[in-house]
Amino acid sequence: MNHLDPVRFARPILTTGGLLLLAAACSSSGRGAGAPTDAGLGPLLGGHIGPAVASSPAGGSGPSRFVPPLLGIFEQGAAMAIATDLDAFYRSPASDGYERAIDRVIAGLYGAGFGAEDGFELQVLSNSMSEPAWTPISAEINVLGMRGGDIVARVPLAGFTDPADEFRLLIAEGAPSCSVQGAAVFRLEDVIPGAILVTDQSVRSVEQEAVKRGASAIVSWFQLPYCDDPTGQERQIEAIFQGSVRPGATIPSFYVSPRIADIMEVGSKQGSTFELVARVRREVRPLRTAVASIRGAERPNESVYVVSAVSGAGANDNAAGAAGILEGARALKRLIASGQIERPRRTIHFVFGKEAEAGGTALDEKADTPVAAIVADMIGASYEKTGAICLLERGWDPAAIVSLPPDAHTPWGAGSVAEEDILPNGLSIVLREALVDVGLAIADESGPPWSTREHPWEGGSDHDTFLGRGIAAALVWHFTDFAYSTSLDRMDLVDAEELRRTSVAILAAAAAVADARPGDLNRYMASLAIERDLRLKASTAEGAPSGLREIWVDWFAGTEAWLRALTAGKALPEFEGLRALDSISTSADR
Repeated sequence: MNHLDPVRFARPILTTGGLLLLAAACSSSGRGAGAPTDAGLGPLLGGHIGPAVASSPAGGSGPSRFVPPLLGIFEQGAAMAIATDLDAFYRSPASDGYERAIDRVIAGLYGAGFGAEDGFELQVLSNSMSEPAWTPISAEINVLGMRGGDIVARVPLAGFTDPADEFRLLIAEGAPSCSVQGAAVFRLEDVIPGAILVTDQSVRSVEQEAVKRGASAIVSWFQLPYCDDPTGQERQIEAIFQGSVRPGATIPSFYVSPRIADIMEVGSKQGSTFELVARVRREVRPLRTAVASIRGAERPNESVYVVSAVSGAGANDNAAGAAGILEGARALKRLIASGQIERPRRTIHFVFGKEAEAGGTALDEKADTPVAAIVADMIGASYEKTGAICLLERGWDPAAIVSLPPDAHTPWGAGSVAEEDILPNGLSIVLREALVDVGLAIADESGPPWSTREHPWEGGSDHDTFLGRGIAAALVWHFTDFAYSTSLDRMDLVDAEELRRTSVAILAAAAAVADARPGDLNRYMASLAIERDLRLKASTAEGAPSGLREIWVDWFAGTEAWLRALTAGKALPEFEGLRALDSISTSADR
């Protein structure tokens, strides 16, 4: 994004008793605004960007056995209703909003028969937290009109009293209650005791120095580099970042949009001071995680995990993810109960809780052998409104260290993984087939085409926990979403059909792994051969690092063994990691 000069007002600023009436005076230029454009977003052509897959035989194979019945029974209206319910709350871990959201999830599962019928289990896990639960109650930022040291007028600039309000992210997560008045400064080096620091840096990055200099509060208009409206409407100038403070921080801390920061700077130049008020509640309570399970028919002690986060403050991140997986679990149960599909050979666990922790909590509680995990994070974004498409983030494979075409990282950026931790598995083959199968089924419905893509591992969600324990894992998400982690991430940016498609792909892949059959193997082997040819050609092309081909050869040999064991209903092979990559230079990464 472009950081421009403070906003130039489109019309004169009115005054009352010397107080600027700033709230309605801001135009759509200024901080966070790029060059206006009417270009918008081009149409999606459909298809999967990544290695191709083999065609599914008549009668289905792997995920294609489950895609048609799941598409037919998945109730997208119910999923959207759940997402809307969850999005009404700021779901900080174990907070009032989180508690109401997890109660909604538990009620939805129990109402479908989980925890009440044989073979369909429901468990609620409780764990202590290192910090008390934090619930934001209200906040406000006011412009003060002063005369002779007295407040003669108070004009609201932003505020909320309802957890569903558009300004609910004003208080940085974990920040204290406060009532602060003072003048604003806009550079850290200008802070004097009692000043309110307004900055484009994150609260965490300036907090310690601001406290040392005597700041009374921090107001940040920080935005992530990809918070740039792809439609040209410049909606990012209204975006408030979802930020937090360090544990134990005591300085009042707020986040605002670039527009509000502009208003504060213009007002400050004309002599206005500001008032920051926040009310939060802290309470010691356990963090709850819900786990619904479909017990396997033949190998119940082996399991597949499907993980979604209830925590957060957004609709796509991650009310829609939790809602899609909740409805997906219910849809899969309905198919089993009606006899349309058989109970899977292995158990499937559906996990709902705090992002980046719920998966580990469930793993620690369950005494079975995990086979694979699929994490559903941000799975309903509207391409037309956000620019995001459905992505498969593969687990740790050689491309996580050295990526070659057709792989390309997202703006999230590459993660760091040790080569000895890379263990071959075929989960990405199954998920890739599931995405393609859903796209083909949608085409048969004469619906608009579905575009999906994949990329190497980048990290940042629950799949890291499973990968770190040697378990095959992958992430399904939507990116690049300009509203990610901001106040703009609300239900108007969620697409019901996108949520249905993505949820069905995840559920079909999970069911295919849990119920892998010998008849699935031929297609998996054919898809694996397509990818093998692609990767080996790329790894021997001019400019590719020497030694990379041998690493991929080892990967594919192990992946083939993994898929053969999975479909045969045998214990998965144990690997000690790929050969050392010390001889490989990553300077050729593209």
